[in-house]
Amino acid sequence: MAQMDEALQMPNPNAEQVPMITYIRDIHKLGAIEFVRAADPLDAEKWIDAMEKYFKMMDCTEVQKMMIAAFFLSGEARQWWRTVIRTTVDIAAMTWEEFKTRFYKKYFPRSVREKKGIEFMELKQSNTMTISDYETKFMKLFRFATHIMANENTGFESLSRV
Repeated sequence: MAQMDEALQMPNPNAEQVPMITYIRDIHKLGAIEFVRAADPLDAEKWIDAMEKYFKMMDCTEVQKMMIAAFFLSGEARQWWRTVIRTTVDIAAMTWEEFKTRFYKKYFPRSVREKKGIEFMELKQSNTMTISDYETKFMKLFRFATHIMANENTGFESLSRV
């Protein structure tokens, strides 16, 4: 209930259009869950991906997206968010993109993403791994291979470590 009070106290730039509480109820009905902390950094990415999926169903601003996401933080993540609020000059102007940047810095740091990129580069199909298992792992890790250059003929020009 305290979270609801905090969310309602945050300024809503489009208050005349749709009340924040309506967005929060709707996204909750769609299945949004609270983010407490990430035992596995990939959990943080999954939470952001889920929130973005919900936001596609809603007509809200980038600032409202940030406010809604902040509402769904609890526990350790809520404490982190309170620190962000205290150390940010104009929290009401923070966009969803800035929220994600700060969130990823805290819960899905670059070092982890780079490690996943290396894991992709070193991925090999073992004797015990089916083609389907290999493809699943490949697709899961591919997004971390940011240093692969596309080529029209081969699909990939070069593979190089970060």
